[in-house]
Amino acid sequence: MNPSFKLILCLIVSIMCAIHLTLWGNLAIITASILYLLWHKKSLKLLLYTLPAAIAVYFTGQSGLALATRIYAYLLMFAVAICNVSASTMVRSLNQNLHLPTSFCYGIASAVNILPILKSTYLEMQASAKMRGQKLHFYSPRLYLKMIIIANQIAGNLDIAMQSKEFTDDRSQIITVPVKISDYLLFTAILAVTSLMIWTT
Repeated sequence: MNPSFKLILCLIVSIMCAIHLTLWGNLAIITASILYLLWHKKSLKLLLYTLPAAIAVYFTGQSGLALATRIYAYLLMFAVAICNVSASTMVRSLNQNLHLPTSFCYGIASAVNILPILKSTYLEMQASAKMRGQKLHFYSPRLYLKMIIIANQIAGNLDIAMQSKEFTDDRSQIITVPVKISDYLLFTAILAVTSLMIWTT
């Protein structure tokens, strides 16, 4: 399915889940999402990351189980939305299919691509501090100051690169993300079945 269609579908289903609290609807979404991710051989480690939040919500009182499963329904839905979709494909789809501004879309892509650079820089600074007999904790203000300076330098270099390549909002797209008739049919079918599960349980 087209990446933009998957994202819109997840947003619509999320709104329906927020309006109508249903345990069986959440369980159905969770089961379908897990099967989809396993079919594409994706790891389910993300389920462990949100376990503390789900447990905390479970003990909030009435409808605790329905609220806890809703957290996993949201998480797994958006995991399915980005499954097997690269950041560049998602950005192109948002730009071409949803007509979001080019500068906005590629700004998001740039931010995503900067994250691995910042991670490697963080590890390099920690190693450098250890060589000098110092220890930089993740909450150290000096560490964050250096990271902010490096991020500003990367952003400045990116801006210069975009200007040198004559990057504009009205430039033609070489790589396109098409919308097929099957995308419309699949979108409608999944939305209809999911709506039925949510509103009738």
